[in-house]
Amino acid sequence: MTAATVVPGIPPEVRAAAGRGWQLFPVDARGKRPLIGGWPEAASSDITRLDLWAHQYPACNWGLATGTDSGLVVIDVDGVEGRASLADLERQGLTLPVTLTVTTGRTDGGEHRYYRPPSGVDIRNDQSGKIGAHVDVRGTGGFVVCPPSIHASGKQYRFLDPSAPVADLPGWVIGRLTVRPPMPTAPAKASPQVVGKGSRTNTLVSLAGTMQRRGMTLEAIEAALLAENAAKCDPPLPEAKVKNIAADIVKRYPAGESIVTGANFVPFERSNEWPILADPALHGLAGDVVRAVEPHSEADPAAVLMQFLTAFGNVIGTGSHCLVEASRHGLNLFSVLVGESSKARKGTSWGHVRRLFEQVDSDWTSNRVTGGLSSAEGLISEVRDESEVPTDKRLMVVQDEFASVLRIMAREGNNLSPILRSAWDCGTLRTLVKHDPLKATNAHISMVGHITRPELLKYLSETESHNGFANRLLWVCVKRSKFLPEGGMVPLETLTGLSMRIADAVEWAKQEREFRRNDEARKLWTAVYPKLSEGEPGLLGAATSRAEAQTLRLSAVYAALDCSSIISVDHLCAALAVWDYTFASARYIFGDATGDAVADRIREALQGAGAEGMTRTQIRDTLGRHASTDRIAQALTQLAALGIASHQMVNTLGRSIELWTATEATKATEG
Repeated sequence: MTAATVVPGIPPEVRAAAGRGWQLFPVDARGKRPLIGGWPEAASSDITRLDLWAHQYPACNWGLATGTDSGLVVIDVDGVEGRASLADLERQGLTLPVTLTVTTGRTDGGEHRYYRPPSGVDIRNDQSGKIGAHVDVRGTGGFVVCPPSIHASGKQYRFLDPSAPVADLPGWVIGRLTVRPPMPTAPAKASPQVVGKGSRTNTLVSLAGTMQRRGMTLEAIEAALLAENAAKCDPPLPEAKVKNIAADIVKRYPAGESIVTGANFVPFERSNEWPILADPALHGLAGDVVRAVEPHSEADPAAVLMQFLTAFGNVIGTGSHCLVEASRHGLNLFSVLVGESSKARKGTSWGHVRRLFEQVDSDWTSNRVTGGLSSAEGLISEVRDESEVPTDKRLMVVQDEFASVLRIMAREGNNLSPILRSAWDCGTLRTLVKHDPLKATNAHISMVGHITRPELLKYLSETESHNGFANRLLWVCVKRSKFLPEGGMVPLETLTGLSMRIADAVEWAKQEREFRRNDEARKLWTAVYPKLSEGEPGLLGAATSRAEAQTLRLSAVYAALDCSSIISVDHLCAALAVWDYTFASARYIFGDATGDAVADRIREALQGAGAEGMTRTQIRDTLGRHASTDRIAQALTQLAALGIASHQMVNTLGRSIELWTATEATKATEG
């Protein structure tokens, strides 16, 4: 039979695969696109069903679902580059056993090597190069094309030796891959990732370092380490050793000093440093999404993560929530991506997230994701109560030009800001007009904004920075991560696998569920709460003063992604890592700005003057004589209270003069 011949019925290779209990389904002829919806559940080894598909799609290729259902993990070797990586591994003594192998039809000789994973071990798809460059893994949530399908090149997929046995997946491969239990399908306590011998001390040192750079007390760090040790270390380290780790980190590394333990940490005290996303933020499904997208995109991983968390928090609707005393917190987030320029690939990152959710809820991506935010009335209209058809209360606002929103808010009489604040708070929105008032209850609105740093500093008004609007936003510094001249695209099978897992989590989280911390997470929360509650001066403080509420919502989102209504230490640590990044982003963006236009202009002038300083007359002249004496005095008092500027009386030939200097300039001349 030639490769072009189409014979109705199940091909012998597919029949043999079904006989092994492997799950199969039809895909595009000379392609990989599944021809049936929900293929992970529909895939089958039943001959009757396969025969029906074979006659329904006589020219189709065949997909073979990998992972737990088929009991298969497939190592995908991409041609010459992949074989070169395997050769490098062999020189290190790391070999892949001989096993059932398929030639894929690639012109450069690709291979699919079939392996049997250990019982009870769930291996997920991986395209991050954990095995080697150009060597991917197909596990749970993925599939490969089964012989005798036709490759796009026109060549057949073929078994090198159809009688060859399937070898066991070697231990060194398992060790390099992320291994975790299958996602629960019902509310359950999330199973913590076990930390075994050889990793326990490093894990606790890393957590201690994270907390130390955030300025936590010894008592708080000790409490968190004891909780982490009890929850995840197997066997737990002795309590005395855990306390010694906490004490040693606090003693050896003053607060704010960078501690490197497998990841680079940046102290918040240095506003000129770009923030770094800590590993705990990549927990669970959210981390898998970021790792799948990262090799194929120029977007910042932080941009992908934050937009994914925001999108997930919206698509699940109002059922999932947390309670803080009498206040109900939904899982809706407002995130603003801030780049130094328009080349930060902010929009590119949203494209990847949207593509994922198109497979999860196409109605949501088509009808409930919008932009063009310009008025309170327009926003309420999208989720209003009075309409001819039932209104979907979910609304995801993706504002590519967030600067335009800030400009609109600055207009006299515009009420968009208070409506957005209400949307974040409770979802009850209304316009107070006499004729045709609009009202929306139980609205579930999330927002992603894209803006450059110069635009943000120019258009974020003094009013909006201090009226509570800015602190409802998660500020996220983003930049281009790499150069991909040919662009990139997440492979369809990877995308589909992730989308199915997201769909499971969305279906679970749409129900009415209250999220609560378990005992270990409660101990950690008690330890970090005082630091989260501390205020910061100036515009930074105005932009970050909802740390507790933001962290709570983030931790619940991570728990929902794990299909758990119990917030564990892992979920809370992930949320704290995200908050750290957003706080560090806000410090980088706003620095020591006060949010007061006059005070900030004086601060910039004093920093420019250096140690020579400026008199009040010089300050007034710098402002173009547009500020009154009282207004200048008020601004100088604020700068002095914040420790940004200081003054001294200097004797001259005549009367003494008051000389103001920026504190940084003063310190630079000391000693």
